[in-house]
Amino acid sequence: MAKQALIDALIDAWNRRSVADVLKLMDPQGTYHDAFWGETCSGRDLVRYFDVQFAQETLWYEQDGDLIELPHGAVFRYFAYDRQHPRRRRLVYRGAEVVTVRDGLITGISDFYCDPDPVELAEMAMQIERRRDDSKVAQLGLSEKTSGFIRRRLRELSTNTTVFIDPDLTARQLADRIGCTVAHLIHVLEEELGTSFPDYVRTRRANFAATLVAEGAEDAFSLELIASQSGFADDGELEAAFEAVYHRTVGEFRAQSDLSASALSREVANDTARSGCNPL
Repeated sequence: MAKQALIDALIDAWNRRSVADVLKLMDPQGTYHDAFWGETCSGRDLVRYFDVQFAQETLWYEQDGDLIELPHGAVFRYFAYDRQHPRRRRLVYRGAEVVTVRDGLITGISDFYCDPDPVELAEMAMQIERRRDDSKVAQLGLSEKTSGFIRRRLRELSTNTTVFIDPDLTARQLADRIGCTVAHLIHVLEEELGTSFPDYVRTRRANFAATLVAEGAEDAFSLELIASQSGFADDGELEAAFEAVYHRTVGEFRAQSDLSASALSREVANDTARSGCNPL
């Protein structure tokens, strides 16, 4: 396939958000490099990566000017338009892509959110392989953009106590609420926030129970009831959570009578921040 025809097919498949058709144009070990986020994804992980990218895609694209052919590929500029208003052709930004080709298949796509002139475009293509070596690998097809989205949704849901105090909450249910895959959720929790799904949920429940205790609920309700309202199976599980999260028993936590209610609230907020719910 001629290089221009290959680029035309790539843009068409991207605008149709067809992961299968994009991958048909690529070598099985092909790579995608996002210069803005500084990350690279390749091989089998590209399926997940493109699935998420296309689900979030709000733009459609059109080639800008002639293709600049290179010995091992091509480089071109493009227009990015608002997909919501295709007839108005509202331009969002201009960008450029460097595409490497071998045996009629794309071995690499490097996307740049910029609008270089033709000379800069050619120089960019010559440097692309060296720059790609310094980029971050998008493991499991998880882009930095999607990772940030998952972290933001976790923070938002942490304020919705009904999510985490559900005693039957599963990783699948939480991933569905966030709008991501279970694999991506677990990766963010373990690799980026340094925790696990059970520990993260336990901390959120301990935070909620601590709020009840700080507000004096322990005076009016039994520990069994507080445990039940916070999503724990029993008061023993509640006590174990307090030991793990606050390094004290529920009684010791409540006995800090010298702490004001606001100070106790700050302690809960500080623990929430340490657990990965702090703003980016």
